Amino acid sequence: MKFSAKLLPALAGLALIGSVGLRPAQAVPVTYSTSGTFTAGPGAVVSGPTGNVVTFMTPAGQTLTLTYNAAPTTTVNAPPPTIGNLGFFVLNMTGPSSPNLFTVPTGTTFALTVNQTQPSVASSAFMSSLRGTVGLGATGPSGQLELVISNPNMTLPGGPSSANLPVVYRLANLSEPPITAQPNTRVLGFGGTLGTSVEAQINVIPEPSSIVMAGAGLAGLVGLGLRRRRRAA
Repeated sequence: MKFSAKLLPALAGLALIGSVGLRPAQAVPVTYSTSGTFTAGPGAVVSGPTGNVVTFMTPAGQTLTLTYNAAPTTTVNAPPPTIGNLGFFVLNMTGPSSPNLFTVPTGTTFALTVNQTQPSVASSAFMSSLRGTVGLGATGPSGQLELVISNPNMTLPGGPSSANLPVVYRLANLSEPPITAQPNTRVLGFGGTLGTSVEAQINVIPEPSSIVMAGAGLAGLVGLGLRRRRRAA
């Protein structure tokens, strides 16, 4: 096989194109639903059909309740990256008013599980810990809770319709400093029945290892051509 010097820039270009061109030929339907489960820490009581409600009793005799409402079965098309709903939280506090604030004891965690059914059947969870300080005065509740996310990005396997490329879920509406002192945090306020939503950017993309292998393979052709051209000279 002979390589012309004129072909080498073209081969280099193919290496670059190949490294970024690993994607489905068209948008792929991604179907999923969600569920959520609290794990009780000190002073917490977990209830609800899936453990999706956590309750704290304050020293002032108030009841603090956080409820997660799961997302129903949803289908989005990706690529391009698409925002998908992952459910919402409702924070409520009832009881006598008090000037004293209540700080949630550390140790309560929450798992938001994505149950994917298309392009493959798979599931995994975003893990988080609960913290925050709230109060209930004469004018109503105040303060906020925070979910500190330990893994804001999650990858689930693809299937034939996605050319076996994985589906990436990246939490999209997190709060960052200075709104909160902790990065990758979802702030939960007293927003009534509308609550606080959780969203993710969903996309079907190649894994980094696939990009490297494709780029390296095509770049290797360029190197082979250079070596043979030097020998011929």
